[in-house]
Amino acid sequence: MIAQLVNYNLKDFPRDEYQRACTEDLAAPIAAQHGLISKTWIANHETNTYGGFYVWESQADIEAFAKSDLFIAFSSDPRVQNITSTVFEILEEASRTTNGIGVVAV
Repeated sequence: MIAQLVNYNLKDFPRDEYQRACTEDLAAPIAAQHGLISKTWIANHETNTYGGFYVWESQADIEAFAKSDLFIAFSSDPRVQNITSTVFEILEEASRTTNGIGVVAV
């Protein structure tokens, strides 16, 4: 399993409109992505930092998602800026002990 932390800033995207778009337009299509184990949506309104913590089956699944029409449309939206992605190895044994996200469900 692979963890991915994605962060971005919003510009001229009101909070209620962004939250509606996440819930109504994005959540189900993202959940349907091949190899996605879980996504936790994150937000820090004070610093204008938003994003997600993903757990994927493999690096190949992350790469496929990055090439998907869904991700390309989202990342090209002018209201979404400064997208960063950091990928991490999940230490599965220790994560099982601490009920790590994505590990318990597997």
